[in-house]
Amino acid sequence: MLTKNLFSIIESPTHSNYTKLYNTRGFSEIKLHSMRKAIAELKQAALKKQTPDFIAVEFFSD
Repeated sequence: MLTKNLFSIIESPTHSNYTKLYNTRGFSEIKLHSMRKAIAELKQAALKKQTPDFIAVEFFSD
């Protein structure tokens, strides 16, 4: 099975942990704890031509 890359951007410690779900679905998860780190990581991945297949973001809304 081909592994799919997933960037998981989680800014809140209260966010549910979906690591087991991602692993059972065949995703290789990269956890990032701020949007700023995620943007920097995306830039590096683009330079290496290793962009993620999916991005999951936790956020709060009013």
